[in-house]
Amino acid sequence: MELSFDEAVAYIKQAKGKAFAFVPALRGTRTVGGAIWFLEYNEVYESNPVDNFEYILHYQAGEFHSSEGEEDTYTPREIPDEAKRLKFRATKADAGEVLLQETQMALEALERGAL
Repeated sequence: MELSFDEAVAYIKQAKGKAFAFVPALRGTRTVGGAIWFLEYNEVYESNPVDNFEYILHYQAGEFHSSEGEEDTYTPREIPDEAKRLKFRATKADAGEVLLQETQMALEALERGAL
């Protein structure tokens, strides 16, 4: 089921879960990579809500089968408008399966864990 950004945030806060969006990079009609937006509940928030945010958004983009790409992490105040316009899907994938992985491996983990 697709969720708007606001619905995804509400879901991860309520379920202490994770959600993702994928924007493919195309070469002609073939998907050759893309951007992954990975939204997750910040468990550290529970023990220290004053110094932490309830959720964070990770961004990573690159071509499939390449270890090169872009990475960034955003707090709720920094989230780009582009991310707020995307459709997200809930996932059970662990952050370790997604972050710092090649794009195709991260996407496979997210899809396997999709709810």
